Amino acid sequence: MPQMTHAEALEQARRIVAQMTLDEKIGQLNYAAPAIERLGIPEYNYWNEALHGVARAGVATVFPQAIGMAAMFDDAELKRVAETIAEEGRAKYNEYAAHG
Repeated sequence: MPQMTHAEALEQARRIVAQMTLDEKIGQLNYAAPAIERLGIPEYNYWNEALHGVARAGVATVFPQAIGMAAMFDDAELKRVAETIAEEGRAKYNEYAAHG
């Protein structure tokens, strides 16, 4: 499947959300988001965050809390931290997807 452009993904998201009921939208705000079978949306548990590393997902690099990183006053280093967090997040997603 070819990768969507940002505009295509945004339009698809808008179409899907427009079809959801208020209760379905509220349900998707929970980290244990239930399936919405009529829209082909599987259940998903996204209990994770990447404020200072990919938490709650096994082994990952942990960086200082946001206030500590802000105190570095080093935009270039903060960008490298964010890139590392993003790369680890993608790796964890790919590993999860490989095992269903």
